[in-house]
Amino acid sequence: MRSRGRPYPPQHVDLDAFLHDPGAAPAPVRALASFRWLVNQGNLAWELGGLTPPRHVAQQGRQRKSGQATAVAPPMLRYLEEKVERLHATGEPRWSALLASWIAAAGCLRQKHIARSQPRKLTKSTLHCECSRGKQKKLRKGFSYCIPSHFSTGWPWAQHMIQRYDKLPDAKKKRCGLCFDEDGTPWHMREITLIAREIFVGQVEHPQTHGGDGPPAWGRCSALTHYNSHPSVIGRIKLRCQKTHRCPCITRVRGTHSV
Repeated sequence: MRSRGRPYPPQHVDLDAFLHDPGAAPAPVRALASFRWLVNQGNLAWELGGLTPPRHVAQQGRQRKSGQATAVAPPMLRYLEEKVERLHATGEPRWSALLASWIAAAGCLRQKHIARSQPRKLTKSTLHCECSRGKQKKLRKGFSYCIPSHFSTGWPWAQHMIQRYDKLPDAKKKRCGLCFDEDGTPWHMREITLIAREIFVGQVEHPQTHGGDGPPAWGRCSALTHYNSHPSVIGRIKLRCQKTHRCPCITRVRGTHSV
């Protein structure tokens, strides 16, 4: 604006020119979303009505296939459950770090939400939790949710987690989240990613040699290849059931989850 001799605040024509300038806004769709956030959070009087980003500019130089994001298939979730249970049985303290990936899938949660959560009630089928702060503006004061208290194998992961949680001092209970180390410190995202990558990378590189240790669909699971190059995908996991497979899936209905 300064180079064009335009005064502040920006007018509609200034914002439109910015979005259509590849040098200024290489990602115009994101730029427009940022404008809306600024106007909303800062109570600005900018006129955004009618602004449309040039989508063809945003897509120049990078060819992307349209369609559903790469998903983690239900057989991979079962494999994850088996690994969590095995690590717990061998006394590996990182079992709860790997559990964080399962909770992210089962609860449709971000890892930050898991670290801000506290267990409130445990029933025979469900663990009820409360997160102190959500991402959306309407959830800033927190939200309640529930997830299955057992794996599809029947293993009561929530019971084992609660036993560790009850042993912590009250001060640490408020900050440990659902997945924490032996000192009651929430696992860092890097540690969660490393342990998840560690158990999946072998299946990606040698899917034909699982020898019964994993589900028979490894060789055909394109999501595994995506995970190998994008290890944080497990934190944004999405489940998809194919009609040809009768796999257990987790469905979110009005804030509750059922298996």
